[in-house]
Amino acid sequence: MKIVKRISLDALLLAFALVLSLAESLYMPSLFIPGVKLGLANIVILFTIYILKFYDGFIITIVRVFIVSLLSGNIFQMGFFMSLLGAFLSLISMFLLKLFFQKKLSVIFISIIGSLMHVSGQIIIALIYLENIAILYYYPLIAIISLLSGFVIGIVTRKILNNQNLIAYLHRLI
Repeated sequence: MKIVKRISLDALLLAFALVLSLAESLYMPSLFIPGVKLGLANIVILFTIYILKFYDGFIITIVRVFIVSLLSGNIFQMGFFMSLLGAFLSLISMFLLKLFFQKKLSVIFISIIGSLMHVSGQIIIALIYLENIAILYYYPLIAIISLLSGFVIGIVTRKILNNQNLIAYLHRLI
């Protein structure tokens, strides 16, 4: 029965991540640069790696990228691979920082690093696809915006993680 609860919780978190991702792409304008977004779905991912396990965050991240890309019509195009590598690098970096430095680093700092890794992954894919090093000129601006969005996502995630009633309820479920 425990595995059914875990799968159900992962599905619920995936649904939250999808809603945040799709709502952001439909209703929130890009942050100063086309395609640059706040990254609201990362609230769910960061929350997941703090409360559950890496595996849960990995599954939610990968499935979310695939579903959002399918729904937006850019599956297996450059935007899909930018999202996929960015999300993967972000997830790995946040998980490793949490694993090794959780006592020393705040969730806000870990979120900021995850955000920076996400845009780094996107730049890598853009460099590969476009074969133009001039893409690197965008990196400092995108990195600054990424710092700000990582900070905001970190604050929201910290607020959620500090909700003791929610955390106690989730621990009873899993």
